[in-house]
Amino acid sequence: MVPCHYIVADRAGDSFIYENSTGRNVQHVIDGGGRPQIVTNFQLHRHPDLAAMPDGPLTPQTQAFWRYRILADRLAAHQGPFTADSATQANACANIQRLLEAAAPGAGGSGIAATMSARTLWHTIYNQHALTAQTSFYLGETTAQDGTRAERRSPYLHFTLAPT
Repeated sequence: MVPCHYIVADRAGDSFIYENSTGRNVQHVIDGGGRPQIVTNFQLHRHPDLAAMPDGPLTPQTQAFWRYRILADRLAAHQGPFTADSATQANACANIQRLLEAAAPGAGGSGIAATMSARTLWHTIYNQHALTAQTSFYLGETTAQDGTRAERRSPYLHFTLAPT
């Protein structure tokens, strides 16, 4: 198993990220300071500054930082309120396989992406005012005749959250 991140937020926009250390013996809380938060597959407490994050070509080792930067750039450029569509589009643009295939098109990129075991297992969009959640789940892979692979995901399933 790998450490996971959990974003905890309220209707007022206050939030924090809870993350376990790799050894699961230390927990970290990263305050959002009233700003939207981003998580990908690296320990935020080790890399708190976007400008100081490891940089370099897109590889399986650097993909989490690339994905974080893509999301941070989209967040910075976003105008107006966020919608479910803008959140799903942002999630899709940070897909690991798509990034690696785009960086090395053809058999090379497909081969690298095919060896990646990291996936977004689920993506959830919460509407705290309507008390709803929409979740898409990773369902596995499909392989085309040319060897390229694609994730199979569920459609976004809609849930109503009961107030307490």
